[in-house]
Amino acid sequence: MAVFRTLQRLRVADLIDLQRLTEAWETYDLEWTSDGVAPVIGNGVLTGKKLTVGKTVYNYIDAAMGSTTTFGSGTYFFSLSQTAKSGQLPIGAMYMADFSAGTNKSGILAGFGSPSTDVIGVSSADTTIAATVPHTWAVSDRLAGIVMFEVT
Repeated sequence: MAVFRTLQRLRVADLIDLQRLTEAWETYDLEWTSDGVAPVIGNGVLTGKKLTVGKTVYNYIDAAMGSTTTFGSGTYFFSLSQTAKSGQLPIGAMYMADFSAGTNKSGILAGFGSPSTDVIGVSSADTTIAATVPHTWAVSDRLAGIVMFEVT
């Protein structure tokens, strides 16, 4: 004997979430700042992308340094596409390439403040990312990462 169960009704929000899973990431205006002299991307490329699934947001952060990029001073901050829910700590992984030395480094991206509107980078040596940390940044160097957080 076959048993048929009642299908749950799909809500518009469910369909929107399903659609978002199949769409490309959207760009957002990524800001790169510091608590000292502000860095300037110059002819480098700063890319921010976001993907929202329900109340979960993923941000992709990419800074490709150019010949006119200036690195300022102090701890670097990267803006999130949205404000994280109060009490939520945005967290993710990042990769840093020092092309002049031919080395690669890893670290984490972590929320700053509550609610968070920015993330900072922390190198695997437990130091915050800055103009000379984890190396002295130069033309062609790159920092990229992804961070996940909840919104209200």
